[in-house]
Amino acid sequence: MGKGLAELRNAATCGFASILVFCVALGGGTVATLSSKVMFGFTTTDSDGAEMKFQRPLMQTFIMFVAMSLALPLYYGYLAMNNIPFPKVKRAMWFTLGAPALTDMLGTMFAMIGLLYVTVSIYQLVRCFVIVFVALLKTFVLKSKLKAYNWL
Repeated sequence: MGKGLAELRNAATCGFASILVFCVALGGGTVATLSSKVMFGFTTTDSDGAEMKFQRPLMQTFIMFVAMSLALPLYYGYLAMNNIPFPKVKRAMWFTLGAPALTDMLGTMFAMIGLLYVTVSIYQLVRCFVIVFVALLKTFVLKSKLKAYNWL
């Protein structure tokens, strides 16, 4: 038996909680994308009284950022309720995590701009292609071989 199959057998199994989290994330992502597209179809009046479509992808990205930031107080509340000490985070770690967070926010902003011009189905297909694109870059640019568990 190959090493790849042994890695797969030693991988963690999916229990009910894992399946539930996956389904909630899948449903939440679908609802978020559809609501974004619906929001781009709303009409409003500008300061001159003329009707215009609400097409503000930057505002939508900002709202998404604020909404995700609300998870931080929930996390600290969880730690406080379970008497777990707050982790000490060094200043260098903030900068280390800041670069990927900034690129993720820029990617989300460009994705929202793209959602203005395409249907939701095309948008979701392109978003899912990111996984394939990263695998190709890892293989050909970084010259790294994908392991069996990377395909799951």
